Amino acid sequence: MADKQHFEAIVGDIGRKLWSIFPADAVEMRFEAQFHEWMQTAGVSQWTRRDGVQGQYAGFGSRPEEVEESIKVDLARMRTLDIFLPRPWNHVTVTLTETAKINFDYAYVDEIDQWPRLHLIGISALDQAEATRDYGIPAADWRHVASEVLKIRRAEYEAARALGDAVIQHAVEQKVKDLQSRIEAAAI
Repeated sequence: MADKQHFEAIVGDIGRKLWSIFPADAVEMRFEAQFHEWMQTAGVSQWTRRDGVQGQYAGFGSRPEEVEESIKVDLARMRTLDIFLPRPWNHVTVTLTETAKINFDYAYVDEIDQWPRLHLIGISALDQAEATRDYGIPAADWRHVASEVLKIRRAEYEAARALGDAVIQHAVEQKVKDLQSRIEAAAI
């Protein structure tokens, strides 16, 4: 079976599994997963009801753990497909609507850039004030992580430059400049 067919089959399986636990009064359901060397998490993060209120599974034994675990296995298989080799990911949000529309949002977040409650972004994507205020990340931790990620991005820039890949070089250069300016602003 071709890679694209594997991908489509996995998407179909995930859609059917999410639909099997889709709440009757929901208009949208979100499933989030993270895959790290030291931890893998996955589960329904929330759903939105017709009245606009967001719901979550509450109470012991109310989560559909078997379905969530099966979807996590599907997503782990999806990560190994060749179509993701040029652009690996370790965070994903799957959104399913009441009309059975399914959407996947992927991100790669460096291990050092991880923080509980952050999904699809890393610590270094935030400015220091936002990190501290909205996510409880201590300023010293933010500075340390941002500085380490800056080193990684500079190395990526140099590697792209050495390979003569102007597209990657330009994209990484923008990330370096942005992160450097946020680090400098935090020092003021």
